[in-house]
Amino acid sequence: MKYVHYDENNVVTGYTQFVVGFAPPADTAYIEVDEAVEVEIGMLVDPATGALSANPEPYVPVGPIPETVSPLQARMALLEADLLDGADAFVATLSKPEQLAWQYASEVRRDNAIIAKAAAHLGLDDDRIDALFRRASTFA
Repeated sequence: MKYVHYDENNVVTGYTQFVVGFAPPADTAYIEVDEAVEVEIGMLVDPATGALSANPEPYVPVGPIPETVSPLQARMALLEADLLDGADAFVATLSKPEQLAWQYASEVRRDNAIIAKAAAHLGLDDDRIDALFRRASTFA
């Protein structure tokens, strides 16, 4: 048996294998499913039936906005959002020092001026940039 935890939007936020003596916290919404059921974070749950389904929207955890992510994490989030080609095209328009700063950065900072310029170029508002940083932080 698995306990599948979900949020107020019926999005799976985690699951716990049944362990003798374990019970989910009383303030947590959950359903019970068979151990053989494949469960992934971000799936949708129908609380009435216990059915799980794929979520058409990428799961982005709500929480603090990371100040930094790795360059790979940033690029993975851009790729998933179908923004990587646009971001790469934008970087090509930057000065050589800015291009080098982007290409060889050891971290991508949310408050970096290049991020603000890229957002303006790609037509992204602050909420979308924050969501990209949250999503980026979920990549290993």
